[in-house]
Amino acid sequence: MNTSGHKPAARVLLVDDEKSIRASLREFLVADGYTVEAPADAQEALRLLGDYGFDVVVSDIVLPQINGIELLQAIRTAAPLAQVILMTRDPTVDKHTQSRRRAAEHTESFLREVRTSGKERGTGLETYSARAT
Repeated sequence: MNTSGHKPAARVLLVDDEKSIRASLREFLVADGYTVEAPADAQEALRLLGDYGFDVVVSDIVLPQINGIELLQAIRTAAPLAQVILMTRDPTVDKHTQSRRRAAEHTESFLREVRTSGKERGTGLETYSARAT
């Protein structure tokens, strides 16, 4: 039990394969009072997570061998209460996310048009498209 009256520092697991990013972020977090472990890969992160448990995991998405998304899935099983923050400076990840968002918007727009034209023509397509969404 902590008798000092201060809340114990959150334990942060910081995962990034770039040493300079790990060092910089670790320095900021430690300066703010967090307890930080900073492995360079997902395998070591999972080992540390199993050994020590963490409140927060901050991970790069682009990692060697096991990527950040796969790491997130493993964390959800191993430590379901841990908060996870994924980060990246890889522009292709952002482009992929934007592409998926645009595709979803276009699909919704298409389904709206199908529903509208189906109602106007009495084709029954409005019923089908409403079930598809």
